[in-house]
Amino acid sequence: MLYYSESGGSTYSLSVGVAYGIGSVSLGIPLGKITTGTFGAAVKATGKGYYKLALNKQVKPTVMLIQYRTKQNGKWSSLGKASVYSKSYETVRIKPTLIKQ
Repeated sequence: MLYYSESGGSTYSLSVGVAYGIGSVSLGIPLGKITTGTFGAAVKATGKGYYKLALNKQVKPTVMLIQYRTKQNGKWSSLGKASVYSKSYETVRIKPTLIKQ
C-alpha cells in the first residue's frame, strides 16, 4: 500500500475568471504527494515495479470581492472599482490512482 497525502508536493495554479473589471484571480492548489506510513488515502500497487501517481482532484473556488461607495449630503456616490477581498477553495473530491510504468 502507498498512501497519498494532500499536503506537500507540487502546486497547481488555478485561474478563476471574475467579472466587475477584475479579470482573473489565481489560486495555488497543492497536488499532494505519496507518503510513507498510514496517513492519507490508501492506494494499492498491483505488483512490483515503478508507479506514477495520477490524481483527479475537484475543488470549489470562492472569490469574494469588495466595493466601496460613500454618502455625502444624503447622496450616494457611484460604486468604486471592485477589488479581491479574499480567495479560497474547498476540496470536493480526491481520487488518487497509481499507473504502472
